[in-house]
Amino acid sequence: MSPLGFGKKHNAGMKRALRSDILISFLTNREYDWPKNNLKLIHRGEIIGEDISDPDEINRLKQSEHHLFGNIVIYSHKFEKFKEACEPPVMHINANPCPEIEEIAPVSEAIIASPSRLTDKYIKSKINSRNEIHIGSFLVGVNLDNTSLEKSSNELDATLTGMSRPCIQFA
Repeated sequence: MSPLGFGKKHNAGMKRALRSDILISFLTNREYDWPKNNLKLIHRGEIIGEDISDPDEINRLKQSEHHLFGNIVIYSHKFEKFKEACEPPVMHINANPCPEIEEIAPVSEAIIASPSRLTDKYIKSKINSRNEIHIGSFLVGVNLDNTSLEKSSNELDATLTGMSRPCIQFA
């Protein structure tokens, strides 16, 4: 079941990240800019809900007939069709690219993955952080280009330490 209490969960980001050559965990705070359009609720090939990033759109949806759970909207007219069906919807969580890491010479691909609540709790329990302002976590799966592995890993270390994204702590 998904965190909203219905349907199956398909976390494409976690599946791809966990198959990567390297897996890195991150903690975030409220200032972190999460990937947009990360989640879709799909029933019989039709999107019946999704996450919304725009605060103005969230406020507009609060005044509409649609159901809003935090920043996740369920479209009322599509939800009615789902309620009558026997099969549950699928909560699809995207695999998103991480361009800051993909630019590094030996990296062939970097995928940002949003963990489940239980995985998030586990990640936080394993990171020895004294800072209590963290609100989330994510994983980045990194695949390396085997032909470029002779190059120094110092470039990777320097980029990860000085990544331009604000409010990230490395595990």
